[in-house]
Amino acid sequence: MAITVEEGKARRRAGVEAMTVAEKIRRDLTGGRPPESELKTPTAALIAAKTLLRKIETRIADETHGTGLKPQSFAVSVGFASPDLSVIGFTPLLIGCSPALDSHDEARIERALAGNIALGLIFGIADGENILVGTRPFLVTKQTDALLSELTRVVQREFDLDGFTN
Repeated sequence: MAITVEEGKARRRAGVEAMTVAEKIRRDLTGGRPPESELKTPTAALIAAKTLLRKIETRIADETHGTGLKPQSFAVSVGFASPDLSVIGFTPLLIGCSPALDSHDEARIERALAGNIALGLIFGIADGENILVGTRPFLVTKQTDALLSELTRVVQREFDLDGFTN
């Protein structure tokens, strides 16, 4: 049975209205047109991670009036791979609403990225007992997508271990 255009719009609207705040933020950050593919230096990758962290923080503050989402219920990390793609990993988590990074923390993250290829950002937002994880790739390729997908499972476990669920 085919549905009409109006029924389709009504269903999409109902689906969006049923989403939690964290689901809406994740959808907005992962949806849309993919970014231009570009290699990023360790410093540029760190700046992109801090920018995404502030963006998530602003969105949560704007949309969580009385919803119970914890201020520190989100984090961002940079996924990377060695030049020969034999090793993949991620930087230490940048935790939302935490004090500003000091130069020691930034140097530690940049050291983790030095000599490696920054693949993209991996973020997680706690949503009740679940952690919603998404990616923002720097390089848009099938292989990068597969590597980031593999990393999201590991990073999601790291979020669980750090107690991000409400």
